[in-house]
Amino acid sequence: MMKKNVFSLLLVLFTLFFILTGCSNPAGGGSTPGADLSGEETINYAPALPDTVYVIAGGKGNKDGSSWENAYADVQTAIDTAAGTATLVSPKYVLILGGHTYYPNSSPNIPSPASDREKHFSLKTNVTVIGGFKGDESDRVPRGESTVLSGDIGVKDDKSDNVYHVFYHSIVTSVNNTAVLKNVTITGGNANGSGNHSNGSGMYNYSSSPTVENCTFSANSAYYIGGGMYNEESDPTVVNCTFSGNSAYYHGGGMYNKESDPTVVNCTFSGNSANYSGGGMSNEESNPTVVNCTFSGNSANAVGGGMLNNVNSSPTVENCTFSGNSANYNGGGMSNANSSSPTVENCTFSGNNASNSGGGMCNENSDPTVENCTFSGNNATDLGGGMYNRDSSSPKVYGSILVGNFKTGDGSINEFSGNAFNALSTANLIRGTTANQ
Repeated sequence: MMKKNVFSLLLVLFTLFFILTGCSNPAGGGSTPGADLSGEETINYAPALPDTVYVIAGGKGNKDGSSWENAYADVQTAIDTAAGTATLVSPKYVLILGGHTYYPNSSPNIPSPASDREKHFSLKTNVTVIGGFKGDESDRVPRGESTVLSGDIGVKDDKSDNVYHVFYHSIVTSVNNTAVLKNVTITGGNANGSGNHSNGSGMYNYSSSPTVENCTFSANSAYYIGGGMYNEESDPTVVNCTFSGNSAYYHGGGMYNKESDPTVVNCTFSGNSANYSGGGMSNEESNPTVVNCTFSGNSANAVGGGMLNNVNSSPTVENCTFSGNSANYNGGGMSNANSSSPTVENCTFSGNNASNSGGGMCNENSDPTVENCTFSGNNATDLGGGMYNRDSSSPKVYGSILVGNFKTGDGSINEFSGNAFNALSTANLIRGTTANQ
C-alpha cells in the first residue's frame, strides 16, 4: 500500500511539473492553454467582419478569404477578390496577418510578363489594404506585428533577381485615393531594368493617386529615379510614413515627383541617397505639400541632399526639419533650381553640409519664400553656409534666423552669400549676415 501511495504521489508531482513548465501533459495529453505544440501562440481568431477579405501566410482552412480561419495565402488574390464587388458607396477591406513576409506572385498590371521580376502588387480603387493584424481584433485596427511586403522573390538577399517594383500602378490601371494601403513595410524592390522598370522600386505611380498611411519604405533601389516612391502625373496622399535607406542612381532616393502634387504629412525621410540629386525627395514640375516632415541624413552626390526642387517646382514646405543632410555640390538641406519658388515656413535647417555652396539652402535662378525659419550650424566648403543665392535668385526671407553657419574652407562665419535678400526682407531677425557675406 505504501508503494502504491508513493507512486501516486510521484505521478501527481510529475504531472504538475509538466503543466507548470508548459510541456505536454503525459497523463492527460493536450497542451498548455494559449500555445500549440509547434511553439506558436494559439489565436482565438475574431469572427469575420462584413465586406472584408483575409490573408494569412500559407493560407488557412479552405483558403477562400472569407475569414481568418479560411484566409487566402496570396495578398493580390485577396485584393482582386475584394475589388470584384467594391464600389465607392460599398468599399471593401483586405486584412493581412502580421509577423510574416509576403511576396508578389502575379503581374496584375502587366498582361504578358517577360520574367518573374515583373511580378508586383497592385492596389485597387475602393479597396483598403491593412497589414499588421494579430487575428483576434474585433475591428479593423491592427494590434499585431509588422506585415512585410517584399520584392526579394529569388535568392534571399541577392538583389539581382528581385522584382522591379513591389507596387506597380501604370497609366492603364490607374487608381484614385480610395485605393488605400496601411500599416505595411515595403522593401526589396530593385528597379534596375529599362523604361518604367528603372523607376519606382518601392511603389510606381503613373496617373495614379493612392492613399498610403503608416507605411515604411526601406531598402528599395532604382537605377534611374524614385527609389522609394515614383510619382508621375500622380497626386498620392502619404501620411505617417517612413522612407529609409532607399536609393536612386539619378534622382529622388526616397521619393521622386514629376508633374505631380502629392500631399506628404508627418513623414520621415532618413538615410536615403541619390547619385545625382534629391537624396530625400526630388521634385520636377511639381508642387507637393509637405507638412510636419523630417529630412535627416539623406545625401546626394550633386545637389539637394534633403530635397531638390527643379524646373518650375513650387512646393509648400511647412513645419519641417532638415538636419544632417549632405550634397557633394550645392544645397545640403535643400536645392532650388530652374525657376522654382517653394514656400518654406516654420522650418529648421541644422547641421547640413554642402561640399561647394549653400549648406542649408542653395537657390539658382529661383525665388523661394522663406518665413519664420532657422538656419544654424550648416556648413559649405565654398560659399553660403546658411544660404547661397546665384543666377538672379531673389529669395524673400521674413522673420528668420541665420546664425552659426560656416564656410568650412577657411573656418569663417558665412551666413549667406550671393545675391542679397529681397528688399521686402528688412523685417528679418538675421544675425551677422551683412558683415559676413
